[in-house]
Amino acid sequence: MEAEAVVLLEPGSLALPGGTAERFEGGDFGVGLSYFLVRTPPGKGPAVHRHPYAETWLALEGEATFHLDGGEVVVGPGTTVIVPAGAWHGFTNRGAVPLLMVCLHDSPRIIQEFRDQDG
Repeated sequence: MEAEAVVLLEPGSLALPGGTAERFEGGDFGVGLSYFLVRTPPGKGPAVHRHPYAETWLALEGEATFHLDGGEVVVGPGTTVIVPAGAWHGFTNRGAVPLLMVCLHDSPRIIQEFRDQDG
């Protein structure tokens, strides 16, 4: 059996318009995991949304308020947040510096449904 080639993606190669996030969809590479690497400016964050699979975040820098099915929790560097499939959620950078997080999606494709469909 021949080994598959290693794939290296250069920093910035997955950047989304606006420059605050990178998006990796594992299905494009035969991988069952996807992620966002986000650099969220102070006071900003995604609209409330949900996924048909669990999502896990790892906060690396900054501080965020997570909005989780009607409740809120504040997290800082090193905190892991796990949201179950189907749960409405979002977050806001509550600090004065950019928030750096990895958002892991347990799916080869990122599937999002926004509460406000204009999301």
